[in-house]
Amino acid sequence: MQRHILGICALFLLAGAVYFRIRPPESDFTVTFYAACTRVGTLCAALWLAYRDLERLPRWIGSVILVAAITIAYRPRLAVIAIPLVIALTVLGWKKNKRS
Repeated sequence: MQRHILGICALFLLAGAVYFRIRPPESDFTVTFYAACTRVGTLCAALWLAYRDLERLPRWIGSVILVAAITIAYRPRLAVIAIPLVIALTVLGWKKNKRS
């Protein structure tokens, strides 16, 4: 069910982005709304495509990614350490779950 909701959200957001692309907005708010529709719609479409694979990831990886995102937002230079660490934890955790 959640996959269908993601697909519908992506469809509506990308349709809104196309509408604002055809009829260019005049105010700053609608320009921001157009950019948000484009970015969030693309993200929802990517999540919709990867949903089956994301279901197989361990539950704790979501909190690890959230902590890494907050760390990178606070100190962008730590991205060099945080991103490989998240990737390593994901791969190691995924292989551990395959063995059990």
